Amino acid sequence: MTANLNNSVKKPNFFVSLIKNPPRKILAPICAILFLLTLWQVLCSGEDANLPSPLTTFQDTASLIFDPFFDNGGTDKGLFWQILASLQRVAIGYSLAAIVGIGLGILIGSNSFMYDAVDPIFQILRTVPPLAWLPIALAAFEEANPSLDFRKKVINNPLKISKA
Repeated sequence: MTANLNNSVKKPNFFVSLIKNPPRKILAPICAILFLLTLWQVLCSGEDANLPSPLTTFQDTASLIFDPFFDNGGTDKGLFWQILASLQRVAIGYSLAAIVGIGLGILIGSNSFMYDAVDPIFQILRTVPPLAWLPIALAAFEEANPSLDFRKKVINNPLKISKA
């Protein structure tokens, strides 16, 4: 018995093997996206097109994408500041929903009187579709920001009401 101590076996380069044998799961979506973008460009290149072409869309939004930090005051802000404001709303809404939901859940789950008291209310609220909460919130709060926070708490998390 002899052991082969020859460690000079060359491993193929990862990038070379990726180019020679591209994975089907990567190649198929890339081809589909390129086909759809080409089709979109061809269909929307005419003068009477209802939609802008992909090139027009990219040209019009390039400044927003490549300069996301501008702030011209008011609502004229870059993409970063808009995403940050949205994430702040989500964080506030989720935190409030977690605090209130966990507190009420512990109270209702540990006290049979409270469970019997609020169970009929939960049964009625469960029948309201999640999308119907937005107009209800807009009518109740009469402002956009509180109703957006409410929407993120209730509409985006229907399991909290349906599992109560």
